[in-house]
This record gives sequence, structure tokens and C-alpha cells, in this order.
Amino acid sequence: MTAVAWVNGWIQGPWAGIMCSRNDPTTFWVGITDQNTLSYVWNNNSDKTWGWRQGPMLPQDEWAMTAITIDKDKAVAYIYTDAKKLQSAVNKIEHIEQTIADNLKIGRDECCGDNRHIKGIMDEVMIFNRVLSENEILQLATKGLAVENKDKLTIKWGEIKQQ
Repeated sequence: MTAVAWVNGWIQGPWAGIMCSRNDPTTFWVGITDQNTLSYVWNNNSDKTWGWRQGPMLPQDEWAMTAITIDKDKAVAYIYTDAKKLQSAVNKIEHIEQTIADNLKIGRDECCGDNRHIKGIMDEVMIFNRVLSENEILQLATKGLAVENKDKLTIKWGEIKQQ
């Protein structure tokens, strides 16, 4: 799977959640660690994931695209900014097959107090049911998501407003 979100701002406190879903034992979490690095939780809350702090650093108060890809034999954390381009780090461990639990939260983690959230703006939050390649991540960062606009809500709304 792949989880992507654009973030501009900072964190209220360590372990701020970008995306979070908790149903014991299944936990899915993407966020910023106590060392300001992008990380994730998978493998039923394994310390080999929540203890991993080697992801790229989130810049403060500038737009950055964050992405985590989780595959059977590795996870890759990506952060893209205009200044530093695409940075990545790999956690080479085995990952179990797991689904995202119910009650997905965007921009916060309700665990452990009220300071584990993003303080700023988030945009274009996406979850894919497959691992995106590095080239696909870079394309999302630089060109956006290619979608057909025919018969989509925004097009219909534009047509209605013009009448």
C-alpha cells in the first residue's frame, strides 16, 4: 500500500499523526517522530516499525509531500520539497499483510494526549492499495494525480454555475 499527503506547517508535538487508524492489534500510522522524521506503524504495532526513526526530515512551515510505501520486504519513506527534491529512506524488514483499520484519522493521532497532531494545512491525502514506484511518487509530487475530469463533481458544478 501507499499513503501520501501534502503538509505545510509543523507538528503540535512528537509523534504527530498524518494518518492514523487504531484497532488493536491492527494499527496503521503515518506521522512524524520525536526526531522530526517521517515514519510509520505496521505489523500489528511492531517495534520494528514504530521504533524506526530513519525516515527523511519534515521541513517546517513549507509545503512537503510525504509518502510511505509498504511492501512485503520493505517500507520506503519519501519526502518531496521544491528545495531538496525527493528524499527517501528504506526500512528493510518483512511486513505482514494487513489492512487499514476502521476510523481513519487525518492530521492527528488520538493516542496519548492531545498534542499528537499536525498544526498547519494538509492537502491531497491519498491511499493506494498498491506500492507506488519512486517514479510514480515523483510524478505525484511534480505533476499531481492524473484523473479524467469528465463527469466529475467539480466539472458538473462548473457547468451548473455557468447556467
